[in-house]
Amino acid sequence: MEKPREPARHFTQQEAELILRRAAHLGTREASAELSLEELERIAADAGISPESVRRAAESLEAPATLGTKSLFFGESLSVSLERTLSVQLMPKNLERLAVMMDDLMGGKGTVFHFRDEQRLTWTRKEQDGSLPEKVALWSNGGRLRVELMASQGALAGGLYGGVWGGVGGGLGIPLGTLTAIFTSSVFTGLGVFLGVAADGYALARILFTSAARNRRARWEHKMRTLCEHITSLGT
Repeated sequence: MEKPREPARHFTQQEAELILRRAAHLGTREASAELSLEELERIAADAGISPESVRRAAESLEAPATLGTKSLFFGESLSVSLERTLSVQLMPKNLERLAVMMDDLMGGKGTVFHFRDEQRLTWTRKEQDGSLPEKVALWSNGGRLRVELMASQGALAGGLYGGVWGGVGGGLGIPLGTLTAIFTSSVFTGLGVFLGVAADGYALARILFTSAARNRRARWEHKMRTLCEHITSLGT
């Protein structure tokens, strides 16, 4: 007697995406292989996903170009500008949806200006505490969409260098230098002690600022990638 066939199982779109991701992971885990864009396009074609959608998704994951010159004194640039160009065009209704989402995407309250006809949008923040970007702008550029995120490290640098370097150099270096000069009867020896302590304070401030600045830049790059992913999902 023929065994009755089980009814075909159906999956939601979310379940299908999870299955495909899991299958791709299992298929490449043992070989530790990397997939090229062309290979991803072939895999996606079998799942009914267009090559253009794959390329857009890949663009949204690329590292943004960083503009700005690293400061030799501070160790990192005091201003950061991240730029991306996406193969996306937004309809006016999607531009409006993106405008509403900007505060959530950036993690704070800002002011949004968007121009439907020009396919242009800006998000700015007045409270310059340094933890969030100061401005995000996107505009149409020859059939592509240009995205720029601007942020400042000035407040962070001022706080660390003023607190650590000033505290160590002024709060510790001056008293030690003065006492050394008194006990050794040598102004130059006391000055040397002061300069040595001040140099150590500067080195400590530079290490702390460099580490904190890189962490902030990594968070801004993550926000930029998230923003580009949302723009890609809205694009037509």
